[in-house]
Amino acid sequence: VRSSYRLSIAAFADAQAAGTLFVFAAGNSGNSEVSIAGGLPYHAPELVDAWLVVVASDENGVETGFTNRCGVAAASCVTAPGNRVLAADAGTTGYVALSGTSMAAPFVSGLAAALMEKFPNLTPKQIATRIKTFPAIAQDHLPDGRSAELRQATQK
Repeated sequence: VRSSYRLSIAAFADAQAAGTLFVFAAGNSGNSEVSIAGGLPYHAPELVDAWLVVVASDENGVETGFTNRCGVAAASCVTAPGNRVLAADAGTTGYVALSGTSMAAPFVSGLAAALMEKFPNLTPKQIATRIKTFPAIAQDHLPDGRSAELRQATQK
């Protein structure tokens, strides 16, 4: 894999050196492993520090049947809501419920962006570590709408 993706690996490494944190959707095939792109740090360990892979959970916080599992990307893997997520319905003023790891990944990307804004001196590695260390539990919301763990992660 490393030889087949050497240019991509170099581009990812350059972007990370410039301050980029990558967030990938794990894939929706119900496989025991994430997609090739999501698992790339397994083959190129230099990428692992600023890399997150997102699997989808249902309304109860349980991984969905369709989501690919973390597999070789376990060190970079997090879970976010990805089942029946409401999204704007293009061309209308309504919403549509969609499912998939591509619906889960924006939760993590948004959290990463909020943390980067709140803590501009943190590196992408430190942001990824906070996200992996302080998971948000949807069932434990505070009055302001954030979970206790999310509040803890954004206030340190």
